[in-house]
Amino acid sequence: MKYAEINKRYTEIVSEYISKGYILNTATMTGSQGEIASVDLTNGEEILRVVISRFNDWGDSCSYKGVEIIVGRAGERDMVSPHEDDDVHTLWNSHLEVLRQERFYQVGES
Repeated sequence: MKYAEINKRYTEIVSEYISKGYILNTATMTGSQGEIASVDLTNGEEILRVVISRFNDWGDSCSYKGVEIIVGRAGERDMVSPHEDDDVHTLWNSHLEVLRQERFYQVGES
């Protein structure tokens, strides 16, 4: 799979939620936590983040690298609300309730 196909898959996932009535929640999209990209969406009741990031899985005799797309729900732990731009609370990727995850592995490396 080429990276263009990962971009296409990411777009499909975001489009799926938009077709279900979710809209952009721009107030929670500031900053970076080292991810490649992230988009926050809301239906007015919850905030979902669709994020692309790199991962490394370490096994007994080898390691696996790749890119993953995660769809996660913001929890109460981060105290963020839809449509509020108070610039006080951060939606942390590590706090997301993972709803779905797709991994794309890099092949041909040692």
